[in-house]
Formats: sequence, structure tokens, C-alpha cells
Amino acid sequence: MSIELGTQIHQRSHRAGFSLIELMVAITVLAILAAIALPNFRSMIRRNGVSTQVNAMYSDLQYARSEAITTRSFVSLCPRSTTAVAGEKACGGASNQFDRGWLAYASSTSGADYDTGKPQSLLQLRESAPNVSVRSSANGVLTLNSRGEVVGGVSREFMVCAKATAGTGAGESTRSVPGKRVVITASGRVSAADIAVAGSCG
Repeated sequence: MSIELGTQIHQRSHRAGFSLIELMVAITVLAILAAIALPNFRSMIRRNGVSTQVNAMYSDLQYARSEAITTRSFVSLCPRSTTAVAGEKACGGASNQFDRGWLAYASSTSGADYDTGKPQSLLQLRESAPNVSVRSSANGVLTLNSRGEVVGGVSREFMVCAKATAGTGAGESTRSVPGKRVVITASGRVSAADIAVAGSCG
């Protein structure tokens, strides 16, 4: 093999690899990108959690109103018991905490908790995510009458916010993960809007 050919092979093999400095630079760049992307990724997951619960509450309120009008009966939503296990159909009584989810059910009476021993029809059992708080502006059961109106003639708000950590406390509305407010008016109209930064989450 000629000296010239050997030199060319050596040059090609040298160009094919990375030097230690190039490798260190690449690792540093990747570390910086990861440090920037990770908080944004966490915020995205928390925003998705809030959006999921808002959509669930919004659709269930509309569904409850539609059922009340269609069946000409009372339809109620109650907060699930804070001690309820997965799939358990138990209301939480006079509580404003819908963190564990809620039940939607048709009943012949207004304002009654769901009871399997009574002539009530379960329409929806909704379970919530542990990292999202859902708090109501009033305690206890929300009932819609056969005209789709809120019994008692008072609107109800549901504040949905991400929690910094899973626990029993209310979440918070931040710039990166704003909370949402789902409102059902006395007439039964449902709407949703952002909660201001540092606004009340219940």
C-alpha cells in the first residue's frame, strides 16, 4: 500500500469520528435544551389535566340539563365522597369539593343525595384526576328541574385548577397553568372562562 493511500485512509477515519470536545459540546447543548423543555412539558401535562376536567364538567352539566328536560324529572349532580374508592357510587353530602368526581342522576325529588335504595337512575359517574381540584361556589347537590333550570334560582360556579402536588387542598391559577371556571346560570346556560392569575380556586 502506498504512503499516499495510507494517508487518505487515515484522514477519512479521523473525519468519521467525534473529538472529545465536540462530544462535550453536544452533551452540554442537550442538557440546556432538556432544562428548558422539562418545565414546559410539565406545564403542558397540568394544562391538559385542567382542560380534561373542564370539558367533563361542561358536558355533564349540559347532559344533565338535557335529561331533565327530556324526561321531565329532576336531575342532580353531587360531589363524590372524599373517601370513595374507584367506581363507588357515594355522594359527599354538604360539600363543595368535587375533587374526587361527581355523580349525575335522575330523581323524583329535588336536592337528594344519590341512594341506590331509592327510585333514582344513575346517569354518570365521573372520577377526577388526583392533581386537579374542582370546587363549587356552593355546598351540596345541584339540581335541575324539568325546564332545565337550577332549583333555587341561583347560578353555580365550578373552579377547576391544577394542584402543585396531589393532596386535599385547592389548586392554583398561574400564568403557565391558568385555572378555569365553569358556570351554570339559574336558567341552565353553561359557559366556561379562565380564572385570573392568583384568582380564587375555591
